[in-house]
Amino acid sequence: MNSILILLLFFAIRGAWKTSTFKKYNFEAEGVPTDGGALHPLLKVREEIRNIFLEMGSVLSNYPPNPT
Repeated sequence: MNSILILLLFFAIRGAWKTSTFKKYNFEAEGVPTDGGALHPLLKVREEIRNIFLEMGSVLSNYPPNPT
């Protein structure tokens, strides 16, 4: 990590970045796909509560209503 910091300081303080050549950045490149993830705990609770109400016969509604 220290070598990276020294290199960054060299580029910043000495102005070496002005004369260096850098690889062209590809803005169209896609990121590395993730292996998955997990739901936030509050989203899990919300889903559980939603399922309880559905099992009791509740009808879902769009609240707040979507503007049409």
